[in-house]
Parts: sequence; C-alpha cells; structure tokens
Amino acid sequence: MLTPRLSGAGKLASVRIRMIALVALIAVSAAAALAGPAGAAPRPARIVGGATAPAGTAPWTAALVAHNLSAQSGAYCGATVASPTAVITAAHCVTEGPGQFDVVTGRSILSAGDGQRLPVTSVDLDPAYRRDRTGHDAAVVHLGSPTTAPPIGIATAGTAGLAAPGARLLLTGWGIVTNRDKAASDSLREATVAVQGNRRCRMSYRQAFNGTQMICSAGGLPDACHGDSGGPLVSLDGATPTLVGIVSFGGRRCGDSTFPGVYTRVSYESAFLEQAVSKTPAPPPATVAPGSQIGTSYGPIG
Repeated sequence: MLTPRLSGAGKLASVRIRMIALVALIAVSAAAALAGPAGAAPRPARIVGGATAPAGTAPWTAALVAHNLSAQSGAYCGATVASPTAVITAAHCVTEGPGQFDVVTGRSILSAGDGQRLPVTSVDLDPAYRRDRTGHDAAVVHLGSPTTAPPIGIATAGTAGLAAPGARLLLTGWGIVTNRDKAASDSLREATVAVQGNRRCRMSYRQAFNGTQMICSAGGLPDACHGDSGGPLVSLDGATPTLVGIVSFGGRRCGDSTFPGVYTRVSYESAFLEQAVSKTPAPPPATVAPGSQIGTSYGPIG
C-alpha cells in the first residue's frame, strides 16, 4: 500500500478523507494529501534510521506548518528554499493552497525562536499533478516576505546523473523517527540515502512507479517517514549542493525493505520548477496590526 510522508500534526479533515479515498483507489500508489496542511505504499514521512543534524546542517531545509499552530505541533511537511521568495515541496502537501499554512526557515529545532515564520501568497502545482494518482508530485510555494535562509541549486536534465543508481544523497526533515511515533521530531534529522535502479520500485509499486519521473531509494533504513513529505533529497557532489529529489511516498511502514522510499525526480520537473520559482507574484494587500513582524517574519515565532 502507498503512503504519503505526511505528519499527523494539524491534518485537515478534508485531507484525511482524500487520503483514505486514495488508498482505497490505488493499492500500490503514493497517496497525495495535505496532512495538516500534511510516503508507499504512500505514507507520510520522519527520518527513520537517521541522526540529529548538527546545527547549521542543510540550512536550505524548510518546514510547512499549519497556520494556527506552533511550529513544533503544526509541522506536517518539509520544503526546500529555492530563492528568497520561494520554496519547493511536494504537491500533495499544499493542495489546500495559501492561507492554510506558513513556512518556517532558518531553524533546526522547531520549538526554538530563531529563523523566520513566513506567510504564503500563492502556490503553483505541477499542472499534471492529480490527487488520485502518483507522479508530478511537485509544487512551488511563494512567500509573502523574503527568507534569509540560503537557496539551493535545482537539478536539470544536464545534471540528472547526480541521482544515478549508486549515488549517495543527503535527506533531511522533521518527520517521525520510529513507526510508533505520533508527532514530528522537534530537531532536524539527517541521513544518507542510496539510489537504486528502477526495477525494484516497479516490482513493489507496479504502475504507481515511473522511473522517468521518480527516484527509488535502496529500501530499508534509513528512510523518510511521516512528516518528511516535500522535503529535500540533495546531492553534495559538485560545486554547490543540488536538489535532486522531493520526498513523495513509501510503504505503510517506514524502513520496509520491500517498499523503498520514492522521491519526485527534480531533473524531470526542472522546467516547471525553474519557471515557477522565477515568478515573483505581488503579495496581496493586507492590514498589518501594530507590532506585526510581517516583513521579517510572520506572526509569533513558535
């Protein structure tokens, strides 16, 4: 069964309904749903079998947080800073659109007071994405205020080899640490994930896996898990870190060697991502209360 890597924190009822419907409709496909604002058999993802990331590791890693909750209790998906005003995530994390979630950047410990919590002005989904099937699981979220967190490079057709079988890639996220956990990790976690050929994932997920559009991990531990959806899979082989994968879905149990983790292949999505990231939509007019932090961060840090 497929499971999106979404966290249980702050899930919307409509998302839960869609996830249930998707699992029923596709027995071996990654379900794509927003878990709070939110994987394969698809599952939401925390990094299982990884370790706490040292301070300053992967500063491009961002968190999507349910609008009315603290960062620690409301984090449900990951994201990657692609420009001062845009982050990249999985489409299934943001189907509800802006207004349902904020983006936290520049922070390793969710409960800490550093970094920024930023409003969202708009969301661009891959036009071919469909909630009831796998594939095209990519989106760009536009921020109402610029982040000071450093952006990362985006894999293109010319750098697709960075995610070739055998490549070892950096995975980061705040997802659950064991299959028994019910809440996201407060501390950012990291793991090195190996890429394997597409045959294994085709055997596990059948028609739900498309090797042109997706990357297949080696299976077993370490693995992404619930809450890691949308987060970065990064190549450090090169002059600059490069985003090559987006956490998408996996088996019902994280770390199951029978159902390897599946990631959206960024080089396949590069045309859409680059075009969407380059957009700078004008933020909507807003009434700002005295003392508001809009402009540097959004709302109370937490």
